[in-house]
Amino acid sequence: MDIPYEIVSDYERSMKVFPPMIAIRALSDTNYRLGETYLFGGSSEVLMYSGILGEKKHRIDLLYSEIHKISARNESPYVYLYIESGDVKFKMKFAQYDLEKVKTFIGIWQQSTDPEEVARPTEIQPESDATPAATRPDRPQLESDLIPELTMKVGLSAALHAMIYIDDEAVAREVDQFNLIINDPELKAAGLTYFRYKGAMQLIDELAALYDATQKRCLLANLIEIALVDRKLKPEEYEFIQYICKAFGIGQEELGAMYALLLLKNNLAVFEG
Repeated sequence: MDIPYEIVSDYERSMKVFPPMIAIRALSDTNYRLGETYLFGGSSEVLMYSGILGEKKHRIDLLYSEIHKISARNESPYVYLYIESGDVKFKMKFAQYDLEKVKTFIGIWQQSTDPEEVARPTEIQPESDATPAATRPDRPQLESDLIPELTMKVGLSAALHAMIYIDDEAVAREVDQFNLIINDPELKAAGLTYFRYKGAMQLIDELAALYDATQKRCLLANLIEIALVDRKLKPEEYEFIQYICKAFGIGQEELGAMYALLLLKNNLAVFEG
């Protein structure tokens, strides 16, 4: 996980324990909005650097003694984490790849508040077979061989899944459009698995390094078309497209031209009359 230098510097000045016992990157801010949160768990406190896309991250400091509840839910393609402190509830979503780290973080908090809790399983709903959380930062990750190789087509499939799920729901027309682009069940499954492990933003960062200029524009056009199946962009879709453009080096003028062309392509009402 690459952590911005300014965040690492601030963390080193603020925390007594370095490196942190656990460090996780969320795929949202602390209120589920598209962005990032870097969560650092120490022995007695947690620091969260959080912000939506395009805005500076702000820091949230919490002592474990100030947290009265932490819970999590494992629901494809994300792992959801909830931290409750007083009347405030922080809500974040993580890539499936970080499931074990989420368990570890909960285990550290449990041990800090009640040493007997470390021997009990960390419950991640809806999984019924959650395993005991480790309290060490070197807990093994999920097996890397479960993640498909990132090929050109797997990247396309994963990115299409990311656009469909960016607002946490897959509507029928989006799925239908996806099926017009990819109808190979194995490729669909590989793309979904890759997206589940990496998350939307890390996926796009990897595709920015993998694809050439033509492939980037082809992918962006297909993602916009999925987003526009209902002829409107949801805020999450708009923010995701802006993130893609920044990662791919595509300007707003070129993006606007893509929008206009795709809206015209799907506006068959021009043939009426």
